[in-house]
Amino acid sequence: MEERVIKAGWVQKRSAYLKQWRKRWLVLKNSSLCTFKTKDLSQSPTMHLLITDITEAVASVLEFERDFCFKILSGSEYFMIVESDKEMCLWLNLVNHVRLGRSFFTFNAPHYSREVKAQSDESLITSFSQTKNILNEREAELTNDLFQFYEKYKSRAEEEHRVLNETLNMEIQNCETIASSLGNQESILDKIQQIQKMTKISQKFQQFDCINESKLQLTLEPNTVEKLIRPFVKISLKSQAELSIRRSWITRALKWRYTGSRIDALTFTVSTDIELVGVGICGPYKAGGSITIKEFQVLKGNSSNSPVLFRNSEPILIKYDPEESVHRIRIEDPIFVKKESKYTVIFVIEGSHTFKCVDCLAVVEKEATWKFFNTNFSQNHHTNRCDVTCGPIADFYYLST
Repeated sequence: MEERVIKAGWVQKRSAYLKQWRKRWLVLKNSSLCTFKTKDLSQSPTMHLLITDITEAVASVLEFERDFCFKILSGSEYFMIVESDKEMCLWLNLVNHVRLGRSFFTFNAPHYSREVKAQSDESLITSFSQTKNILNEREAELTNDLFQFYEKYKSRAEEEHRVLNETLNMEIQNCETIASSLGNQESILDKIQQIQKMTKISQKFQQFDCINESKLQLTLEPNTVEKLIRPFVKISLKSQAELSIRRSWITRALKWRYTGSRIDALTFTVSTDIELVGVGICGPYKAGGSITIKEFQVLKGNSSNSPVLFRNSEPILIKYDPEESVHRIRIEDPIFVKKESKYTVIFVIEGSHTFKCVDCLAVVEKEATWKFFNTNFSQNHHTNRCDVTCGPIADFYYLST
């Protein structure tokens, strides 16, 4: 005896594999729930579910943002769409009635899909409000932290300003003391001895050592100088301000094509006589990196085999400095450089990759005109080293003669 059909009708069913919505004829019987391509039930069904295997039949209008959508759960999920709330509620009531034997008036809202969406919108608004409150609290917390940081650095700046003012006032008092001592009606020799007795510590000049070296200038008669000279007296009749030039204002963290021990050299001329007192070389560009200057020379000529004017063979360790990419190598005894003559600075370096000067100028105009050239290297020296347009040699420090 053929089983009775409880309900049948057209639905849009979502396919299990391609996830496409297709028109199907849905048929509910006492023992099964099936779909067919047409109304002909003699054909093979495209879906066949036993009623005893169905565990849930509920509305599902939010999962795909589609009205009148419901879900049948029987091991897998099967989604279907009908044309109205009434039709959807009727299908759900009948399936659950057959499945559980209960009354099929469980789903009876005339606008069920709209009610579910409204509940979802209300939940979304509540969630948005909660998120907004959390963001407002976080904003207040960050604003408070920023204010505390501001107060901290403001206090530090005010303290540094106070210390600097105190140091400056001490320097002014020192200058006034010296001026007062020079204004007395004492002999020149007594004045110099009085000033010499004022040690550097008592004068409190140590805070300004990094800015400039304080020197005393006196105008003396030639016949008086001989009387004043003593082994412990140093008289400076001339003050020299140290000058510097940089081949490029751009230093970048560019990798060299080689590591380990290497030779970097640069040849230069100056338009006037000077005294060379230091050279600046780029340091490591990675945190924790270090390089060692194994040897530093100044040569008279444009070749790596030119006569040596100065040699420092003591290793110089240069560590990574986040505040300054160029490290100064000092020359304690200034080297006299004659104008328009070629000189060469040469370094033997090993260690980490360093910063490099890029887009360097071949001619730098300042108090004196500096010109740079590639150094001629002997065959026993390395290749691919510093040149006019690029390299780690950055600064030259000098005194005008």
